Amino acid sequence: MLSRRVFWGVLIAGLGFGLLMTGPVSAQSVGIGNSLIDVRDAQGDRILEVGTTNRVTIGDVGSDIDLLIYDTAAGDQALWFNTSQGSLYIGGLDDGGEMGLRDTVGQLTLLTTSFGDLTLGSTNQDGDITVKESTTNRTNFSVDGDTATVTVGAQGAAGDPGQIYLRDADGVTNNIWLRGILADINLGSTVSGEDGDISLSNGTSSGTALDLEGSSGSITNIITGNGIVKAWARMNADGTVASCYRCNSSPTVTGLISTGSYEVDFTIDANIDSRPVVCSPGHNGTTITLATSISCVGRGGNDSAIFVVTQNGSGTAINSTFTAVVF
Repeated sequence: MLSRRVFWGVLIAGLGFGLLMTGPVSAQSVGIGNSLIDVRDAQGDRILEVGTTNRVTIGDVGSDIDLLIYDTAAGDQALWFNTSQGSLYIGGLDDGGEMGLRDTVGQLTLLTTSFGDLTLGSTNQDGDITVKESTTNRTNFSVDGDTATVTVGAQGAAGDPGQIYLRDADGVTNNIWLRGILADINLGSTVSGEDGDISLSNGTSSGTALDLEGSSGSITNIITGNGIVKAWARMNADGTVASCYRCNSSPTVTGLISTGSYEVDFTIDANIDSRPVVCSPGHNGTTITLATSISCVGRGGNDSAIFVVTQNGSGTAINSTFTAVVF
């Protein structure tokens, strides 16, 4: 019996000595010591460490370690921390990811959904957004969910003015620029690019109530609106159009009918009979004999045109340059 014990003792000692000489088996290890949990790979790099200082470390220097949490149905990645990209993914191939923050009574005060929605606030609390500057911690941008107020620029004390930019597709040209410091709005690119336009709808499907065209500087409003000239025409004595705004210069509708009689057609898509029309003999640069009297009335059978008659001092019809303005 004693010899058997000696034999097994020698055998176990020999195996132990052999393990010490050859080193540990190439496999993952778990150690409990100075660290509560220390998991390392075959090369000795740290995979997971739970330390005594209430710190959990995943991965080692030079290692790319991800944290994956799978769902129970299809085995998709429901939560994935991708450390090589610094990314966090919520949701798998089958299930959309959502993230919610609740208040003390269980109301969702922040919710992001797989539809790309972001909701701030609940039925008990409004949602706010605050963006502060780095030096004085002053709020420079805020959204107040309770009052539906958006404020851009320093709040509470002197600081930075608010500015808003809308850029073109190249991300270079400022096509809309609101500057709080100058209280101005710039529409259109300040370098070669798009001109700025403003259009105000009349609240119906019939069109625009007022339009400001940046390329030409023209302001146009609907025929029933006041305060702006609707159209005008500078006519030559032979009935040709010298220049005009919103007029039809085609000789088939605008021109000399007979001596001293003219028709001027405008492109206003409405009846101009109800609008004031002013006509005067001549226009800038006139060098010929002018009529001493002129009359203009609505053109029968054409709601967008006027009929003009020019005469000399004795009442005889003569051809003359003239200007017509529709208000």
